[in-house]
Amino acid sequence: MQNKRRVKDGIKYGLIYTIVLMVAGTLITELFPNFFATLFNAGQSRIYFISAVRIISISFVFAGINIAFQGVYQALNGGMESMVVSLLRQAILILPLAWGFSKLVIQYDMDVSLIWYAFVITEVLSCVVGWVFLRRIEKKKMVFD
Repeated sequence: MQNKRRVKDGIKYGLIYTIVLMVAGTLITELFPNFFATLFNAGQSRIYFISAVRIISISFVFAGINIAFQGVYQALNGGMESMVVSLLRQAILILPLAWGFSKLVIQYDMDVSLIWYAFVITEVLSCVVGWVFLRRIEKKKMVFD
C-alpha cells in the first residue's frame, strides 16, 4: 500500500516480537543448560557444553534482530544490505575473532570458553551495522507517504 507509517509499524512490532521470543529462548537456555547437555548427549564434554551454551545464548537476542533486519532489507529492496549482514555474521567477523581468541587461549593458557565470546561479539557488531543499514534504508528507500 506504500504507507510509510504502516511499514515502520511492521518493522517495529516485528522487532519487538523477535526480541521477546529470543529473550525467552535465552532464559530457557540459561536456566536449563543441563537439559540441553543431556538432549545432545554431551557426555564427558558436558562441562564445556554447558559453558559454551551459556555464553552463546547471550547472542540469541542480537542474532534474532540481525535475522529480522535481513528480512526487512529484502522486503525493502535492500538485498546488498542483507548480504553484508549475513557475511559479517557468518564469515567476516566470526572467523577472525574465533581464530584470534583461540590463539590467545593457546599462547596464554587461557580458559577455552573465551573462544565462544566470538559469537556474542559478532552478533552485537553485526547488529550495530544492521541498525545503521536500517536507518539508511528508511531514508533512501521508503520515500512513499
